[in-house]
Amino acid sequence: MDPNFISSLDWIEYRDLISYLWLFPILMFVVSSSILISFGIIPSLVESKEIPEKAQRIRPLLYLSAIGAAAGFVVVLFVARDLARVIGNTYERWWI
Repeated sequence: MDPNFISSLDWIEYRDLISYLWLFPILMFVVSSSILISFGIIPSLVESKEIPEKAQRIRPLLYLSAIGAAAGFVVVLFVARDLARVIGNTYERWWI
């Protein structure tokens, strides 16, 4: 199976696709760390009086960052799916 010629526009689309694919683990790290800190670490440390009660105010911001990162993950998922069409331009079959 010989791939088709890859033009400079295809290379730009490949670069964009790889950039969006790198956002997946970054966004999932933000979601998971925000949830871990807001649901597990802060309440545990406040209960054991290791940190002051004022630290509970940070939790809504962490909830918002987790929701925003999850929404960003969905957006990146759809954009990367649309950018993946460049693979079909290069290879005639997806099972390579």
